[in-house]
Amino acid sequence: MIDRLQQAGATALTTDYKQTGIGSNNCAPELLEKYRFSGTAFEFGFVMAFEGVCGSVG
Repeated sequence: MIDRLQQAGATALTTDYKQTGIGSNNCAPELLEKYRFSGTAFEFGFVMAFEGVCGSVG
């Protein structure tokens, strides 16, 4: 059926930057100032460790 998700056989990781939600202030109040991005620079990082993957080291 077209409304069913198909298994892809892979894992996807998606990250967003400056996302405040779709339709904000359309059917809900505008985002409070304290939760908005100020436009200042910032750093973001993460580490991924894979275990049990064919050919992995460690």
